Amino acid sequence: MPPKKIGRKTNKKKGNKASRSSSATTPPTYSTAANNGTAAALPDMSEFERRTPIHPDDYPTVYQRYKNATKRFFVYMEKQARVVGAGIASDESIMSVNTLMNIADQMDSEGRTIDPMALKDLKLAIRVRSRVAKSLFGGGDSGHQHFLAVLTYCWTILDKLPKEASNEYVEPICSKSNNSYSQENRFEVFQDGIDDEELDDTDAEVFPSYVPRPEPEQQPMSLESLLNSDERHDAALFLFTLDNIMGMVSRQYQSVVQYHQNNVELGVSPSDIVPTLIWAAVATNMGIQQVHRMEIELSLQYPHLSNIYRLIATVELPDFSNKVISVLLEHAAEKVTEREVIVFLGDCLECSMGKTSAADSYNQAAEFIVPEFCTRYKVDTCGAEKLRQLVLGLTIFVMFEEPVAPDTMERISILSLMKSDAPLQEPHSWFANMSKIGGERSICHTIRLLQIFGDVLKQTPVGMAPIGEDYFGPSWVQGRPSNIAGDMDELLMADILPQLYLIFKHGILGNVELPMMDDIAPLWMIFRAYVKHPEKKVSWSLAFSVHALLTSILETDQITDSLLSLSECVFQKFFKQLEWADSALQNGSDSFLNGPSVCSIIRMVGAIELIDREVFVKRAIWNPLYAGSMLSYLTYFGNLEAGCLVVDNRAQLRIVMFLYHGLMLNGIIEIGQIPFLDVLYASFKNSRAIWDGELPHRGELIQKFWTSCGINLVDSKKWAQAAKELYAFRNLAGGRIDGIGRSLIRNRRMTRPKPEEISKSFRRVCNNDFHDVVDKYCIQELENQSKRSDLYAFAVRINDTLDAIYEEEPLLSFNFLSCAVILEQFVCGLIRIMKWDRMIRSRAENPSSQQEHRMGAMHLFAHHVLGALDFSLDPMDHEFCQVPLVRTSSAFLTTFFTEVDPLKVQWFNARNEHSGSEGHS
Repeated sequence: MPPKKIGRKTNKKKGNKASRSSSATTPPTYSTAANNGTAAALPDMSEFERRTPIHPDDYPTVYQRYKNATKRFFVYMEKQARVVGAGIASDESIMSVNTLMNIADQMDSEGRTIDPMALKDLKLAIRVRSRVAKSLFGGGDSGHQHFLAVLTYCWTILDKLPKEASNEYVEPICSKSNNSYSQENRFEVFQDGIDDEELDDTDAEVFPSYVPRPEPEQQPMSLESLLNSDERHDAALFLFTLDNIMGMVSRQYQSVVQYHQNNVELGVSPSDIVPTLIWAAVATNMGIQQVHRMEIELSLQYPHLSNIYRLIATVELPDFSNKVISVLLEHAAEKVTEREVIVFLGDCLECSMGKTSAADSYNQAAEFIVPEFCTRYKVDTCGAEKLRQLVLGLTIFVMFEEPVAPDTMERISILSLMKSDAPLQEPHSWFANMSKIGGERSICHTIRLLQIFGDVLKQTPVGMAPIGEDYFGPSWVQGRPSNIAGDMDELLMADILPQLYLIFKHGILGNVELPMMDDIAPLWMIFRAYVKHPEKKVSWSLAFSVHALLTSILETDQITDSLLSLSECVFQKFFKQLEWADSALQNGSDSFLNGPSVCSIIRMVGAIELIDREVFVKRAIWNPLYAGSMLSYLTYFGNLEAGCLVVDNRAQLRIVMFLYHGLMLNGIIEIGQIPFLDVLYASFKNSRAIWDGELPHRGELIQKFWTSCGINLVDSKKWAQAAKELYAFRNLAGGRIDGIGRSLIRNRRMTRPKPEEISKSFRRVCNNDFHDVVDKYCIQELENQSKRSDLYAFAVRINDTLDAIYEEEPLLSFNFLSCAVILEQFVCGLIRIMKWDRMIRSRAENPSSQQEHRMGAMHLFAHHVLGALDFSLDPMDHEFCQVPLVRTSSAFLTTFFTEVDPLKVQWFNARNEHSGSEGHS
């Protein structure tokens, strides 16, 4: 199993300035016309098979879970109110927050029982709300603070009551609003997995044994009103989840460094690091997909928060919001809701984040946003001026909160006018309690840079690199950066973003719709949309993706240049093997693979090499996350998906597998003698396409071989019986192939092996199939924080996927396209050495037909070689065409595959030994 992630060391070595293969400010030498010609020459991948996920990712996010838990608890307590007679609202239909305390007190005084699941729901609601309240500026509004105090009080009362399960804990109940409570599963609460273990120190604070009874509110909120006004809590919880997922990304790349150091100390091959890069990229891309799902759900729940800046305003600008509301109460003729104020502030914040000049930002907001807002809500002249002053203050605040190098002189001027030598506030104060997206790793800073870059893209001529070098600060040097915000601005703005812009504007990723990109490398899809539509607002998915990329560089900073050269070398090795395979097909006169379909597949995959065009700055492509994503794409699409179309298209794989399996059944060969075949056998032994079900026993080889080739059961049994008569009863009349080849051609419908049959990690990554995931880990820290919420479920899925990659390393390291050629060379050689070629051609209806030739060879192989292995008492004691059948085939098999050059088929080293494992995430 992959090892437990080890913390990153803090001591960094100084390094020389990394050289760039081309200037970030110099556009590529090719023209748009030339590029269109390149695109026209690329293979058409639009009709390549695209799979629909078997088991879609539909588990709820954590904020939906705690809301459902709160609703279930309210429903339960409302039922108890009917039983105990506690007072509820006057209309007898709406329960307020105050009513909960009355019901709890009444249940306590009467000594009633409590359903354990109600306590679990209450515990989840308190846990989540407590965590969010601690993070919000000011702790949240008074209504929500009171609600948390009421829930905590109810816990102290209800937890002491006798526990007794109820069959009517949850029933379908519709609210008076347009929203409704859906039918709930009584046991859904257990999905949250809150265990009744001894409470740790944090729990003791969150769940005290006693609290004083809160004073009732004069105008208490109903549950519907409370949950509908819960957007600030939900927004903060969304950010917490982002921070947790980014923490997982950080740990993945810390493990890359540790593996690299271990490899250096042990003196093993440098390419041993490749699986770890793939692990980290797969985990990060799964994180990007999770963030995208969360973003969609949040926007559906709160449509106005689909704008990234409005969410930031909701969480971090309550003071500005209160000041705007005060101005409007005094100067606006129309009533304005708090939500509409957030929309106004978010739009002003977008102006402030998207410019490198505070003056430009303010002018844009003052000229367009403020007048429109004032007109809509009929704000008088005095109020409009006050709003403009607030917007100016917000603009200056943002300049000092997320400073960038181009606005340095403007900040100095502002400080001079204010007669102050100190900044207005310390930078990067937003999201202060979130260590991976706040502080010196501020994702808001990344958002500002992306917004600035997008604004430049709108004004950039086609083919030109948009931002010059050294505009955002000193150039990146390995070993020097310690923070994302500030230290990596120049790297992002002058190297990575401009070069990725060129890649997605002119390269293969911009001109060809590569299959399965959204499954394997969502990073590419998100950035492609950003380049194609720079006018669109920065999304959380984009910000998270770029921030994860910067995190991968920061965590591997001490070995970044080493990873760069290693990743590029392994990438090129894959395509050198493809060149060998293509050349072998063209030069192999007796091969049946050199048809147009096989060559087109090999060349289609070969087109992916264009991603590594030399005109691009290497660090834009070969940074750890992007490089790992490319290696993942090669693994799952270029290797497994495309490889499974070729590896057995002439039955070469199943001929080898049935021969190998038959020899082992008879004790002629053992596992471990031929490592090459051991890997293939272990990988394909569960493939229904190859074996037509389970592995065959002795006496079933021939029948299983034919049924797996698409022959009906009746004919398969008939031919197996004919072989049995020949080898079990020494009936030498058997063995004729007249008509057999033509019969097979008419009836044969051979099923190709599918990558999801041989690779669990393929099912996880490409099919999004997690139906059989098993939690084999106990990540105590994460469990304590999230109590098996959706974040815990997400971590379990990542762990399971990374375990699958670990177990499949030997398989994933095989280049299936070149492997197909090697297997075909073996089959062609077997036909020659067994002296079958002349017999097949002499009795074929069309001697020049490659398909009929192969069918004849398959019949001779099954009838004689498998027949002897199936039914003979001594398989080694049989000849056909004066050639010892089993003796010759087994000797040739052993000699051929033990002499296979690993450089032709293994594109990275699969590690054979690993240290022990705990969690990944």
